Amino acid sequence: MKIVRLRQETEFKFDAVLVGKDPMNVIVVEWEQNANQSTLKQVARKIQSFAWSIYSQKKHNLVTLILVLPEMPFPDKIRRTLGNLNGSARLFLLSESDDPKQMEAELNALVAPAFAMSHKEAVGFVQLQELMKGIDAGPILTMSESSASDDELKSKLLERFERLASEVEIALKKP
Repeated sequence: MKIVRLRQETEFKFDAVLVGKDPMNVIVVEWEQNANQSTLKQVARKIQSFAWSIYSQKKHNLVTLILVLPEMPFPDKIRRTLGNLNGSARLFLLSESDDPKQMEAELNALVAPAFAMSHKEAVGFVQLQELMKGIDAGPILTMSESSASDDELKSKLLERFERLASEVEIALKKP
């Protein structure tokens, strides 16, 4: 997924807007300080307006809201309050206090099903992390996040490895 910026002239401001390989799915991330009813209704109206704005442009994007709250004492009550999003956006609720495994489990529905992935994609990020244990992967992750396609990432990695190989050759030639 990549973070996209909405045009400045748009009236909508969100904490983050993400799109993946399938541009039909737009994911909006909103972080709210409290879960009172008026705040939740305000978020719901904002998301509905955003979804209708997209639809009015003859676009049929699916809007997904990931709402992050400090705590969620009554998730069912929150879902009922946001029930009017049905038909305009999908809803995922996350609590700041959730551990990463809980968040991953909650957001798992956003991942394409295995039958829709190539074998290479099905290997997944977890296996990549496992292969790279003990290696500083920061630069590689930065490259992958800034790449628009697999080919662009391959090109960046190849350039990086060629540069490293050149540096090693130069270092070996020095007395």
